[in-house]
Amino acid sequence: MFLKIKNLINKFEKFLWSKTAYKFYLSDLKHVNNLEKASIFYNTLIFSSKIKPILCDPPKNKRITVIAPHPDDEIIGPGATLIQSTKNNSEIEIIYLTSGKKKDIGVRESEAKTLCKKLGWKSKFLRNEPEKETWNLNEFIISLNKSKPEKLMLPFVLDDNKDHKFANKILLEIFDKLDKKIFSRTEVWAYQVYTAVFPNVIVDITDLKNKKIDFINIYKSQMRSRNWVNFTLGLNAWNSRWLNTKGAPGWAESFFVISFKDYIELLKKYY
Repeated sequence: MFLKIKNLINKFEKFLWSKTAYKFYLSDLKHVNNLEKASIFYNTLIFSSKIKPILCDPPKNKRITVIAPHPDDEIIGPGATLIQSTKNNSEIEIIYLTSGKKKDIGVRESEAKTLCKKLGWKSKFLRNEPEKETWNLNEFIISLNKSKPEKLMLPFVLDDNKDHKFANKILLEIFDKLDKKIFSRTEVWAYQVYTAVFPNVIVDITDLKNKKIDFINIYKSQMRSRNWVNFTLGLNAWNSRWLNTKGAPGWAESFFVISFKDYIELLKKYY
């Protein structure tokens, strides 16, 4: 019993230490108001001595809404975490902001629908044009309010992709039109696609690695430009530096987890 209590106290102390370091991280970035410079600054991993991510289980019994700027972001970024969350009785909906260029919409949405059907996820396609800043915000507002997320996942604001950054910008723009009663209880899980996210939460996906590979491979149309399995599992392997693998191979997904209100404050500092 004593050891159990001691372990619980140690976990709680690590949690508090991480939150303190996390607040330090936000405070130190409060004067960084240029996204390009911030991205360079962020990728130096200068805060590696200030943040120790917490090893967490995937959410259980939650309503999770995932903002995917492109079909495949939802599986490349938080895919294995979502797969396990589904097993943990969570309800998951993917809001796809774009579906590729006009000639590719049919193929890309078909691939996304196949993935969602296999996993039992809901899907919504807004069909905005990639790399354009003329997206349909009204439909986005309606979709988010209707989904009533307890957890909201989207690429981190400094992720190295124009559409990923823009997804964050429009989230800030529509903030005042979102249902405050719903989103006052929402937690953001900002996920990694390109950029080396320095996380405060890590999810061990070692046992789910092969399933993640299978679902990434559904996006055959995207394999022509890059081997996304190799790319993604490489990032997940790099994240394993925060796992105690004892020399064995490991894979992890990384997240920047914060209340919706605080995430909006962070976006205000950038934009």
